[in-house]
Amino acid sequence: MLYSYQFDVVSLIAIMFLLTIYVLRRNYKTRSNFILLLLMVCDLLGSLFDLVSCFTISYPDRYPMWFNLIIVHGYQLFFNYMGVLFFLYIDSKAKIGAMWKTSKLIAVICLVFQTVVIVTSPLTHLVSYFDGTEYKHGPMMMALYVIAFALLIMSVVMFWMERARFNKYQVFAICLFVLGILTGVVIQANFPSLLVGQFSCTLVLYFIYTALENPVYYTYKDTNCYNRKTFIDKIKTLSRRENMRGSSISIVGISIRDYSYIKHNLSLKNLERLSSNIAQYIHDSFDENGFCISDDKFVVILDHWMTYDFVTEHFDDFFAMPIGLVNNNISVAADYIYIHNIDLSLGYDAIENGINYILEGTENGNRTIEDFGNVVEKINRRHAISHSLQKALLDENFEVYYQPIYNIHTGRFSNVEALVRLNDPELGFICPDEFISIAEQEGRICDIGEIVFRKVCQFINESRCIDKGVDYVEVNLSPIQCMQEDIVDRFMDIMRENNVKPSWINLEITEGVELDENGTMVQNIIRFNELGISFSLDDYGSGFASADYLYKLPVYIVKIDKSILWQALKNNNAMIVLENTVDMVKALGKRIVVEGVEDRKMVKIIEQMGCDFMQGFYYSKPVPQQQYIDFIERNNLENG
Repeated sequence: MLYSYQFDVVSLIAIMFLLTIYVLRRNYKTRSNFILLLLMVCDLLGSLFDLVSCFTISYPDRYPMWFNLIIVHGYQLFFNYMGVLFFLYIDSKAKIGAMWKTSKLIAVICLVFQTVVIVTSPLTHLVSYFDGTEYKHGPMMMALYVIAFALLIMSVVMFWMERARFNKYQVFAICLFVLGILTGVVIQANFPSLLVGQFSCTLVLYFIYTALENPVYYTYKDTNCYNRKTFIDKIKTLSRRENMRGSSISIVGISIRDYSYIKHNLSLKNLERLSSNIAQYIHDSFDENGFCISDDKFVVILDHWMTYDFVTEHFDDFFAMPIGLVNNNISVAADYIYIHNIDLSLGYDAIENGINYILEGTENGNRTIEDFGNVVEKINRRHAISHSLQKALLDENFEVYYQPIYNIHTGRFSNVEALVRLNDPELGFICPDEFISIAEQEGRICDIGEIVFRKVCQFINESRCIDKGVDYVEVNLSPIQCMQEDIVDRFMDIMRENNVKPSWINLEITEGVELDENGTMVQNIIRFNELGISFSLDDYGSGFASADYLYKLPVYIVKIDKSILWQALKNNNAMIVLENTVDMVKALGKRIVVEGVEDRKMVKIIEQMGCDFMQGFYYSKPVPQQQYIDFIERNNLENG
């Protein structure tokens, strides 16, 4: 039979070109791109042997039998190896940890079986042989096809299980590979003279290279510096290695100082140039140990010969000189985070989450993290709290505690603040500072706020606390809640459902967003006021509430934070600040609540300043609703 060798010629030229590109371009060393390299080498050798076999099989009498056997069985080896390598490649990209060792075992068994039956075929005639000058297939040829098909099916299954890891182009490339292999096998089975098997493999390897192993996926923009994805892959590789068990690594994180200010004042083009210049410097100085995590954060993994001082001195020298931008130069500074001895046995997920948590921290200045395990524990607790929040939202399982507020003018506890609490069956009592910050970051604070408001309205209705000398209940409202366009209507509906008058509610708000007097938040506060609901500005003096909020927001009460009161007892300058703050607020015609009152000395100071209300542990800590009712019945009614 005469074979059409043109497809093999094209395949041979194409795969040689692809291999050249692969070698010349920068590739980060990963398990997947090493397997792809082996795939390309097998494709090259398979194409070469297949091309030569066109002539040796067609004219067997012209070549020694041993040469014919080497060519034929060499092609069969390399062609069948590609199926095993593709299986391993998909396994390396899918990253199914539980299947990693199983996949290796399957691959080894298949490789050994294929090698044995093909290499021994000249003696056993199991795969292929020459009967005189006629080339024939043996009984095990079909077994090789079955193995290849089974590996292909398992590859597709693994890919499908982890398809979310891939983008559309990558999905297309994998599907094309499977389709190309099947098409090549079908065509060659029906038209034996058309040698399209290797050609189809080569064609699809191009798609796989550009879709899954293109060097631009591993580097930051137009630089040679490795990116965040490569850093994560590096951590995963190190934590997976058996010989790294019990080992640790240390890293130095570099963060551009005051980046938010720089970002606000530079053009997008100059911002990219700034980050690219730093990233390129990291690559030039630290090669494969340097990574660009984001536009303003970089990481260096310390090698055995590196030290923290060595890295920071390099960067101090670099940042000492202005960085060239487009028609401009800029001087910047950096903060360093030294994360010491990261235990690789923690697993790559825990390590990745821990590093991200540290690098994304809001603290400025140089820091050293000695106990990385403690960071991982914090993250695990955060995840546990997040899960607890999710359950509590579904079951509306939040509790509301109440802290009495003392009215200096009447000598009664005429107001009360409602405070949300979360008590998890497994985690126990969770501090509000913990779960509220997580709820804000995860976008759940609005749902929690509405649940609390509903519970407060039910409490007012059921307890009849207004009849016991309480003028109104203060309920915390997050700035994000107050920016919802329908918040007023929803709250009014809840009050109507529970027969609660607007004057019985006071909403507390803290600074959280930039104020716009014509914005949704301010307009909502005005609407609430028009309907009879008053507002308090909470935490004034803590650094969270500013004078901007004080005169722009139509608030009835200003609550001075406990920190300014406590500092005033220790520092004369802080006392001056407190006194002037009180005078300023009174001059604006607003009423004053001082928080954090804990002893009689504080009470006297506050009374002398002419404040209106006091709140703190001196009177009562936040208590469950029945204890609060008992408290006001005992104090208000007795003093009434």
